[in-house]
Amino acid sequence: MSPVSGILEFVKDAIFDTAFVPENLYNGKCSLFVIPLGCYAGRNIKGYEHTNMLQAGCLDAPKKFLIKSFHCGLFESGNFVPSTHRVWDARFVLESMGEHIIESPLREIADQSIRELIRRGRREQKDCNIQEIVSPLTDTAEFEKQIQISAAYYDARSREWLNQTHHSARQVEPELPKPSGMLLEQQQCFHGRIEFDHPINVPIDVIVAMNGILARAVM
Repeated sequence: MSPVSGILEFVKDAIFDTAFVPENLYNGKCSLFVIPLGCYAGRNIKGYEHTNMLQAGCLDAPKKFLIKSFHCGLFESGNFVPSTHRVWDARFVLESMGEHIIESPLREIADQSIRELIRRGRREQKDCNIQEIVSPLTDTAEFEKQIQISAAYYDARSREWLNQTHHSARQVEPELPKPSGMLLEQQQCFHGRIEFDHPINVPIDVIVAMNGILARAVM
């Protein structure tokens, strides 16, 4: 824990959420990261074991989160549903500000140990003193580098889109390195959804976690 108030500290963490289906299905889709802690979610009121989202669809300020990997678990009566089951015939989509961040077959992010992964997220809400602080000489430097790379990359993609829209201003954008993770920032709206190919007739808990590095201000 940094002793200096107001600066960023970096923590290995996971942002996670749970959707209860079929209660939260609409046209075969369920939404994630939009019903925060303490709100009713169809079958249960969201508790610490279900989510660490304190606000609907955005990080509570002031925070930044660099997503490194995605994980999903489907549980029926507390038991992991094998990824060979047809309920895994589905896609996971994460969007931010109306744009796709990732779209992946659900099986590709299946993780039977997802409950172990999200323990850090549950602990954060109860005891911030036992988080895993990131070494300032490794992941912290990477994080700040990725912020710069991400900003440059997506600015270039935005200019590229404008050039395609306004042909008179068309110009070739330079090739830039892609960021190694997707950056979510304070008050940047995002949401996830899962699109199922088959009807679901039994109660299933859908857990999705985004593993990465969290930067937050020290108060």
